[in-house]
Amino acid sequence: GVLASPVGLNDCAVFGTFVTMSSSVDTVVDRAALDACRALKPTQGDGTVTRLPSILVARYRGDSSEAAHAYFVALWSLIRPLVTGRAAVPPRIWRT
Repeated sequence: GVLASPVGLNDCAVFGTFVTMSSSVDTVVDRAALDACRALKPTQGDGTVTRLPSILVARYRGDSSEAAHAYFVALWSLIRPLVTGRAAVPPRIWRT
């Protein structure tokens, strides 16, 4: 079934999606920024990044929630300054 299929979850226990939506995505996430996002790899599992009009989507599939979290934080740290013009300072709630 889909849970075991390589085009599905590939028997992975953890999956996640990171979405950035902004009208500025098309201009500030240029080829270099997109390549930098794609160069980031989770320590375990698979990660991929796609840019659509006004949307950046990243996906994680693996067996480690910690690896998924670290991957998405690394992406967020790269993208946030580009999209918002603000420093990537993690919210305090992320430490609880």
